[in-house]
Amino acid sequence: MNNKLFVWIIIILSLSVSCYSVPPFLYASTAGQLDIDYPQIAIIKQNKEIQFNFHVYNWTGTPINSHLTCTFDLYNSYGYEIYEGTTNTSNNLDYTFNLSGGNFSTLESYGYIIFCYNKTLNVGGMASVPFVVTEDGFDNTPDTSPSLTVLLFMLFIIIGLFILGFVGKFNRFEIVNLCIRRGCFVVGIMISMYTSTLLLNVMNYANLDILSKEMVFLMTWIGWTGYIAAVYLVIKTLFDIVSLRKKGKENKVYGEVL
Repeated sequence: MNNKLFVWIIIILSLSVSCYSVPPFLYASTAGQLDIDYPQIAIIKQNKEIQFNFHVYNWTGTPINSHLTCTFDLYNSYGYEIYEGTTNTSNNLDYTFNLSGGNFSTLESYGYIIFCYNKTLNVGGMASVPFVVTEDGFDNTPDTSPSLTVLLFMLFIIIGLFILGFVGKFNRFEIVNLCIRRGCFVVGIMISMYTSTLLLNVMNYANLDILSKEMVFLMTWIGWTGYIAAVYLVIKTLFDIVSLRKKGKENKVYGEVL
């Protein structure tokens, strides 16, 4: 095997494992001449009443607690607005919105937009924040990093078997090399089929949709392709062995005549 190719395979697999190990995170954005500061709430318990508090600062960093109107809009994962509120009073530095637990009855992703406007100064600011609602208020995202590491290791084995199937040389007899190379192909195909099944289990564990039409079609196609390829290689190997033996006998007879 080419040493440079082997090194590049190791580097790609290592980088892939590192990427899969990074935990998911949520993004938030702010914009405008007023800065809005808020608690970093990323997960909320289902049906629990929540109080959202915000602090608002001007461009000099001075907090604003008067002459300000703030609106709060809550959206579900389909983009529908399920709550809208407005306040122009603050409790010390806090602009507060109290939301009942009924707004968080569904386990899904949510997001809110808070917009504050100072009519006197004609300036404003906004913040857009996503969060999720879970049954117990904790992050229940499955950790698929170990499974993905196993999948990458299996992929490395499959690539190695196919490389050996193309360029492997194990014996001085060509018929032995042919059998071993074709065996590497067959084993690589069977491991590929098993790995595709393992991938489905990982997707199911990660709560991804594995019953979509596209996914069912893809896995069916992979399964039938693997079986057909394995059977084809076995049959072709048998014919190649017969051809090599016939060729060997002809060479032997030709040598005796000479």
